Amino acid sequence: MNEILLYTQRTYTGVELEQGVERALQLAQRLERVLKEEDPFRSSVMAFHGSNSYNTLGFGSITDAVGWNLYRGWYGNSLDALGTFLDDQHKNYPDNPIIVSEYGAGSDRRIHSLNTRRFDFSIEYQQEFIEHYVPVIEEKEFVLGGAYWNFIDFSSAKRDESMPRINNKGLVYANRTPKDVYYYFKSLWRKDVPVLRLATRDWDQRVGILEGGMEVKQPVKVYTNLPEVELFLNGHSLGKQKPENQTAVFEVPFTHGEHSLRVSGVYKEHYVEDAHRVLFSSVPSQLKAANWEELELAINVGSNCFFTSTESHLTWLPDQPYSAGSWGYLSGEETVEDVTKAQIHLTVDNPLYQTLMKDLLGYRFDVPQGRYEVELLFADIYGESNDLAYLLSEKEEDTSTAHSFNVLMNGAMVEPQFSPALEFGSFMAVKKRYLVEVGDEGLTVGFEAQQGSAFLNGIKIRKL
Repeated sequence: MNEILLYTQRTYTGVELEQGVERALQLAQRLERVLKEEDPFRSSVMAFHGSNSYNTLGFGSITDAVGWNLYRGWYGNSLDALGTFLDDQHKNYPDNPIIVSEYGAGSDRRIHSLNTRRFDFSIEYQQEFIEHYVPVIEEKEFVLGGAYWNFIDFSSAKRDESMPRINNKGLVYANRTPKDVYYYFKSLWRKDVPVLRLATRDWDQRVGILEGGMEVKQPVKVYTNLPEVELFLNGHSLGKQKPENQTAVFEVPFTHGEHSLRVSGVYKEHYVEDAHRVLFSSVPSQLKAANWEELELAINVGSNCFFTSTESHLTWLPDQPYSAGSWGYLSGEETVEDVTKAQIHLTVDNPLYQTLMKDLLGYRFDVPQGRYEVELLFADIYGESNDLAYLLSEKEEDTSTAHSFNVLMNGAMVEPQFSPALEFGSFMAVKKRYLVEVGDEGLTVGFEAQQGSAFLNGIKIRKL
């Protein structure tokens, strides 16, 4: 049995729930008897979904060991909740040997973050999640072990999230190419060979915001079982580090252009190295200093992540509040970021439309004079969506409203009473483009709510 109460408790109530639980208990007890008759030497285990109901209803005492499918810090809670849950189980049910029968977090190679959040599908959060879980599982003596879910990104017919129909929790991609985090496990458990991996293959085309000067510092991670490693940028040493938890993280000063990264160390008296190239693009924070012949400034509204489209190859930058000379959102007291797990239709850039800023006043760009193309992205995520059983702890609230709002460019109305849901339907990707003449005042895109809330999923500008 796997997570037998998950669907049962969400579907039934009252007498029907009691009957469903009783049938499941009887089946589990029968299976355990047959198992022991057929093979008395092997241990039995049943996988639970993280609810203590399995103990209170009697499932926890049937098998030799209990398996907990735990996604603390992914579907809900925080990463620290993993250790707390395991400690509580051991304290309250000390006779139940524990296996962490599932744990995992999704990642999408198009998504990266320097400020990770739970469920953002960034490559970096999956690494953070795994680097937290494995030591907890290994250090707690009462935990027998753990099984990562899953080794490979695989097809899943009813799953939406950042990649519709794909469960992307894998340590390798669907084509069996290892993700960088694969080498964290290899660094932990291979004692017979050296392991040294520059964790840049999943993010070797980077973008950063240039605050001043010529450099943008970003972290570069190394996975290794070596005692010490040294990182080189274009042949110049950035110093040595002794890895902790099989990782070393270097702050690398990138400049605009291509860079050679090399890491080296000694393993049992043998020299070892790994190298990879990174292409870095810098975007000046001060927009009047930008080279607008090359720049398309694209903002991933409501998101902490960089998103690179596989279709246009353009990278959309993480959102930020407005500051003088730069760009960002103009927020009111009620402005909130929002996110959905549901698929957005009519686009291949699903994650770009799954986040938004709600109750928005506007965006300001302190650009030089000229003629600009402004592209706005919308998807109304507030219609009905189906709850799926694999979401182990969260339900999306149905806040259906026919949101409508005015859109203004430097105070001039360009879109009166615009309602993406009424015109195109909920969960549909919508693009609107406008040509705007900008003077010394810069560019302000304003929103005025007419019914419900004003919202925006993405904004892109380029100088014509």
